Amino acid sequence: MTRAPRIASRATLVAAGLTLLAALPIASADHAAPGALVRLRSGPASSMAMELGGPRRDGRLARGLLGARHRVIERVALPTRRSTPPVEWTEDRIVVGTANGLLVRSPDGALQTAALGPVDVRPAVLPSGELLVATRDGRLIVLTLELEARAERRLESFVRTSPLLLDDGSLVVVASDHTLLRLDSDLSLLFATKLPRLVSALPEPPALATDAEGLARIVIADGERLHVLDLFGTLLSSIDLGERAASAPLVDERGDVRLLTQSGTLLDVTAARRVRRRTSLEGRIVDPSATLARASDGSVRVAIPTRGVLAIGADGSERWVASTDAPFHGPLGVLPDDETLAFDRRGRLVVIAPDGTIRERVELGGVASGSPMIARDGTLWATTDAPELVQVGPEARPEPASSD
Repeated sequence: MTRAPRIASRATLVAAGLTLLAALPIASADHAAPGALVRLRSGPASSMAMELGGPRRDGRLARGLLGARHRVIERVALPTRRSTPPVEWTEDRIVVGTANGLLVRSPDGALQTAALGPVDVRPAVLPSGELLVATRDGRLIVLTLELEARAERRLESFVRTSPLLLDDGSLVVVASDHTLLRLDSDLSLLFATKLPRLVSALPEPPALATDAEGLARIVIADGERLHVLDLFGTLLSSIDLGERAASAPLVDERGDVRLLTQSGTLLDVTAARRVRRRTSLEGRIVDPSATLARASDGSVRVAIPTRGVLAIGADGSERWVASTDAPFHGPLGVLPDDETLAFDRRGRLVVIAPDGTIRERVELGGVASGSPMIARDGTLWATTDAPELVQVGPEARPEPASSD
């Protein structure tokens, strides 16, 4: 792979961008040509998958959970214990990656499989409606609705984090050799930039930010460093976090970043890339699926196994702690009404009110393996180590008594 050319300075970058802008058309189609400039929506909402059933990059779920009380309404056996979180694909299909490839559940309950080899990374729905799949042997594959490969690219290493999908149809992935790549929707390479690293830990998923000039930037945590790159792959800045990152960056509308470290510290990094605050959460982060999720008021939710689910305000203050008779682990999400969905180690989905009150516990039958997903019909889907794909929906109402 070739590395993207370096641009000498920020002023040179802006001048070069303006020159290109005058010379080239702006691409906004699903299939942008390699090297074309692209139009991007400002702000942190960077994944089209959120509009198709997946969680947003800030941990907020795109839809609310239907019903006041819930139960498991369907269980689908999975072929392997290890599986990815589910994705809702076009035409209401539910897709899960497993060690055998893809499992696709149709709305009528029928199951299809695609033998692609082990899939460890949650598939992503592209703006074109096609499915992006990353396999353990280093392949990226774009699948049509007929489960046929329209495009394929083999990388020199493998992808272990979910891709960052941009509005023009291109995507950003980070490979296990610490290379950040941007590809168009035909999987043609737009850039490949090697990230500087101090430790061998795998990088966290990338996020999208907007700087003070309104320009889109890629933000990624790699070991003990936080990197910022432009959309051409040029490394603009890199700061030392002092600790190893344990979650993907959570970027707000101002460009500020919050992320977890393995010691259980919540870092608040300004848009100027300065660590403004370090908040100890009094518990180590050992789960690779650890996530931060932001509520509408700017506070964040995080699961600390030794404490529970914590709500931390924008000022670093602890708002509340919700705990049960079992420790919580990494994956969680925030609903549009600011309820929090979290999973504990007894295999339960736990619904937590905005004030920290536990409203409900739903027995799933196994420990969840990733973030929850709310489908179009308002039901929740999750994968567990049972191993099963589980659907959670409204509790059935009793039939009215017969008047006979």
